[in-house]
Amino acid sequence: MTPTEFEAAVDAAIERRPEAFEGEFVRRAPKLSGERLAEIERERRISLPAEYKHFLTRYGAGDFQFTDVSSPDPDSEWSLWVDYDYILDGESRLLPFANNGCGDYYCFKLDGGRCSREIWWADHEQGYELSPSEYADFYDFIVRVALTP
Repeated sequence: MTPTEFEAAVDAAIERRPEAFEGEFVRRAPKLSGERLAEIERERRISLPAEYKHFLTRYGAGDFQFTDVSSPDPDSEWSLWVDYDYILDGESRLLPFANNGCGDYYCFKLDGGRCSREIWWADHEQGYELSPSEYADFYDFIVRVALTP
């Protein structure tokens, strides 16, 4: 899916249910600039997927209809580093960007600091071992999880 196709899918979801994206009950962090994302990548020695970075610069982390998206910004109230530290205890094999509300996480697999484009699943009942998910990339995850009732 291209960025343009992704934004069209988001726009259609916003048109159907605008209250799910804005309003007093929707909490979202400010959008991140490309410069801030590059700084985070340098500081944390990671390389984030382009789709995830595009999402953060366009929409910001936080509530996104049927899911919550975490932020790589350690200063954000939506910081993924809280979950990262909790589930990994210092390991660096995955980067969690969303949870399912039951202690399990959707993640990017880390390989030498480079995040996978593919989405992985970390189940708390499996000791957060990574399993492949059905989502090809972050756009696919958002369209099928966050935008689809």
